[in-house]
Amino acid sequence: MSFAGDFLDRLAVRFKRGALPDDYRAVFDSDSGRRVLADLVRRGGMMVTHGGASGDLLQFEEGKRFMVLHILAMLRVRPQDLQRLADREVSDE
Repeated sequence: MSFAGDFLDRLAVRFKRGALPDDYRAVFDSDSGRRVLADLVRRGGMMVTHGGASGDLLQFEEGKRFMVLHILAMLRVRPQDLQRLADREVSDE
């Protein structure tokens, strides 16, 4: 069994009420976390409309958007800050 499988099999996830948004903040509250979040915003299609996409492609793209929207909601990112986040420079070099 892989390390990830062992770890996840032994992990009992229980969250205290209200603790999860703080955990998201802890993950993304660093330079690395902010770069990853900016990359997720772009790759998740947050700044793109998918109106002309076919049904399957639209579902796929909206699934990506949903996960990024969830992260942004947990971080309580304001809509007016989304463009600033999307414009953040990210390099994968």
